[in-house]
Amino acid sequence: MGKVIQTMKPQLISDIQDEPEYYKIHDEKDNSAKMRSELAVPVIVENELTWVINLEDKKVIAYTPLDQELLEILAMHVSSSIIRLEKNSEVDCPDMTVEQLVPPVKFLSR
Repeated sequence: MGKVIQTMKPQLISDIQDEPEYYKIHDEKDNSAKMRSELAVPVIVENELTWVINLEDKKVIAYTPLDQELLEILAMHVSSSIIRLEKNSEVDCPDMTVEQLVPPVKFLSR
């Protein structure tokens, strides 16, 4: 996910163990340390990185280029929704930020 934050470009990793730029930051007791595949797509609002949609799986090659394409479409919808929310909140709740209106989502597991 770090590369996505740096480049603002999607990243599809078939096997995390083969990825030299992937840094293992999880504790061994942490279940996420066993992840093997990752698909991360940026949500960009007005040329700024707002969020990253990050999927991880214990299977090698869990995600395909089609999954990436679908996640990129979802990210574009999220981005346009955020823009609409910001415009509407300026009228309804001028002191609230998007983060207050839409709190971060926790990871869901399969």
